[in-house]
Amino acid sequence: MKTRSSRILLVLFLLAWTTVAVLPQAVATDNPITLTLNRETVSYLFAIPPIHAVECLSFMWTVKTDPSYVGQVAVLQFSHNGEEWRNLANGVVKANGTASYSQPVDFDWAVNGRNYLRVVMGKEVSNTVGLTVNVGIGYLVTGIVIALIGVIIALWYIKRKIGIGKPQPLERLQSYLAAFVHGREVLLLLALGLLIRVLLAPWTEQRFDNYVNRLWGSVVYGYNQYPFEPLMPSGYPLVLRYSFPPIWLYIILSLFPVWLRISGYSFHGDPSSLWKHGIDVGNVFESYRSFVPPSLPLLDFFFKLPNILADVGIGCLLYAFAKNTKYEKATLLFWLFNPFTIQISAVWGLFDPLCTFFALCSLYLLWRRKFFLSATFLSLGVATKIYPVFFLIPMLMYIYKEEGLGKSLRYFGICLFVGLFIFCSFLIFPGGLEFLYRLFVFKASPDLYGENLISGLTWTNLFKVFKLNVNLPISPLIFVPTYFGVNYIFMKSQKSFDSLIACLASVLLVIYLSYTVVNPQYVFWILPLLLYLGMKGKFSKRLYVVFSFIPLVFIYGVFNPLQFVSPAVIWEEHNFQPWSDIILQMWPIIFSLVTIGFIICLFSFVSLFSLVYLKRHMNNGLSKR
Repeated sequence: MKTRSSRILLVLFLLAWTTVAVLPQAVATDNPITLTLNRETVSYLFAIPPIHAVECLSFMWTVKTDPSYVGQVAVLQFSHNGEEWRNLANGVVKANGTASYSQPVDFDWAVNGRNYLRVVMGKEVSNTVGLTVNVGIGYLVTGIVIALIGVIIALWYIKRKIGIGKPQPLERLQSYLAAFVHGREVLLLLALGLLIRVLLAPWTEQRFDNYVNRLWGSVVYGYNQYPFEPLMPSGYPLVLRYSFPPIWLYIILSLFPVWLRISGYSFHGDPSSLWKHGIDVGNVFESYRSFVPPSLPLLDFFFKLPNILADVGIGCLLYAFAKNTKYEKATLLFWLFNPFTIQISAVWGLFDPLCTFFALCSLYLLWRRKFFLSATFLSLGVATKIYPVFFLIPMLMYIYKEEGLGKSLRYFGICLFVGLFIFCSFLIFPGGLEFLYRLFVFKASPDLYGENLISGLTWTNLFKVFKLNVNLPISPLIFVPTYFGVNYIFMKSQKSFDSLIACLASVLLVIYLSYTVVNPQYVFWILPLLLYLGMKGKFSKRLYVVFSFIPLVFIYGVFNPLQFVSPAVIWEEHNFQPWSDIILQMWPIIFSLVTIGFIICLFSFVSLFSLVYLKRHMNNGLSKR
């Protein structure tokens, strides 16, 4: 019994001694240095590149330690087995006790699979973190692309060469479906087009453009200030100010309080919190990260809804133009399921569809001889975006030919009155007069600062390529004589409604060929007119497809595709594995400067060719005197 008790006491003594002996070591390993990486995975298409290669991916490593370590060197080490370590890079701890640096992943140190990293500072060693390098994902991507191309070719061959009889039950099902949808095809197409846009709207956005929409509403309703001079919040970046005609701001101010009421969102006391991140990182286009509310998908949906309805409304107007012709359903299909129009209204969320709807609605009402409403909608279009103002002269000439001078003057008077009423309503805001002045001159060429802003699908990019500083008024020098030339040709023609549409499409082409900023969304303006002319057999449907395809490719060539995914879904578009790495490696190859240059030149050539094409159409309709 005593022996057993002695054994128990001995065991307890050994346990206590072990605890006392181990405890100081546990305290000693309480690490004052913490290493973190901004990513855990790096994915290469085919192989890890050599050091300093252009295609090298990288990660940010950050050391956090006590501020007393300021000025000391933090050495980043790597290992392939977690036991044998070699130095990789080093950095100096700053006053706040952190050191953060970018490290390329090259084959000088990284291997396929698991790599281990740590930081050493004197005798102190940080925690160990892992970085997984995946190699060969490009083979999978290549295989998928080849398989898709093969399927498309096979289906095309089957359709062309092989006739496949449908089983009798399938034929019956098809007949039942045809009987069910007979007379309802248009409604089904409209509902499907609307559904596609509604489903995409909450989860997508162009991060900067959608951010400024909610920023403008926040400045007004959160801080009782304005997104333009002189009552902008202190420190408000000028690039974020409102710079469009009044209609879109009124829509924002109407929808934003509804979202506030539903979401219950409360603002920070300091308005600069809305753009703080952009100031901190020195890139104002990253400011959106400062204001990503929890109910962002709902807010995006609210702001996109008017443009989605306008987009579908354009389809309805085109159908009304084509009704009782063999092209009525084809016109709807060409519009509602055009990926570019879906991109602009539902994904990007721009208000170009709203302006285009007002302009096309004005033309439809003019076609129906409802002149008062036509003039009103044309003014609404100008008060949304300025470009429909250039439609006024051809439309007045058309009305003069159809209805006489009196109707033409009344139409002009209504446009002037409604337009002035909408624009002058901005005078109720502090600084409204200065805003209106800047609105009409700020985007001129050259601008207020005597410089030509060159951007987008414009041939004037050649000035940037050859580093030519041309501060001449390029746009007016080209646009004014060409615009009046197009109107002169229309004046000499028979001035039919189709010729009017061709003249207006020509005016837009002149804008594309003269203005130094041709953003891809501007192509949206002309597409309904080209589709109308194509339906009438007076423009090529293939060219309509080309005009839709070029800006869509340009958008996804210039922007990271993940940038169009809402930050509520993907917070860091440059670190969403493996897709962000695939894009980072493939896009510079596919969309090089040469490729983008070719797309721009192609757009300019197609615009010029289409202008000549439409001019010939108007010439064929010249009045015989």
